[in-house]
Parts: sequence; structure tokens; C-alpha cells
Amino acid sequence: MFNSTNKESLSGVVDIPNFNIDTIKTLVRFLYSNQIDPEQITPDLLMAADEFMVKELKSICAEGLSRMVDITNVIEYLILSSRHEADRLKEATYEFVVANIDEVQELPEWKDMSKTNPEIIASLFVELATKFNEFIVSK
Repeated sequence: MFNSTNKESLSGVVDIPNFNIDTIKTLVRFLYSNQIDPEQITPDLLMAADEFMVKELKSICAEGLSRMVDITNVIEYLILSSRHEADRLKEATYEFVVANIDEVQELPEWKDMSKTNPEIIASLFVELATKFNEFIVSK
């Protein structure tokens, strides 16, 4: 990259517009050390790991975020897990929604999501129906 005549080689700067500097530093640190401080796991880091195809970091982020799901972030994490195919995080958000459906359905973000991301609601419904069917068959 820096041996050609593109703008990065001329300026010595690589612009990564979608992510803040702390996210990129954490990503690069992980690439060199294969370690991450759990305090540095954020939705942005999961997105960066996905965009730059760092599968192990993406998996670590999904697992870490799955332990942080609560009423304040469940909709954000539902959308994040769907857009970035973070299965462990999706599973955790589905479990949270099922356990807290009365609270979740009252969130303005839930109502917005049903309009802006109906495929997530449909996917959640299919997952619930599958689990319910498995439960009934096992009885």
C-alpha cells in the first residue's frame, strides 16, 4: 500500500472513516497480541472485526456483548447481531427478549424496529416458534 503512488503512500496516513481511533487501536492491538481486555469490547469493535474479517475477535466480541445484554441495549444488540451475523449475540438477545417481552415491547426502539427491520422480528418469531415446537415435542 505504501509502495505505490496512492494517497496513503504519499501522505503516510490511512483513513478508516467508519471507526474511531480507539476501536482501530484495539483491533490492531488484538492482531498483534491475540488478546483483548474485556473492558474494550464494544459494538463498534464487533463491527470493525466483522468488516476487517477478524473472525476470532468478532467471536470474542459477540460472546462478551452477549453477557452485557439488558433493557437499555437489547434492540441495538438485536440489530447489530443481525447485520453482522453474530450468532452468539443474537441468541443472547433472543433469550433476553423472551424473558422480558413485557418490558421490551414497550420500548420505542422496539416499535421503530418493527417498521425499519421487520426481518429481525420475523426471525425472532421463527426462532420462538421453533423452540416452542421443540418444547412441545419433548413433552
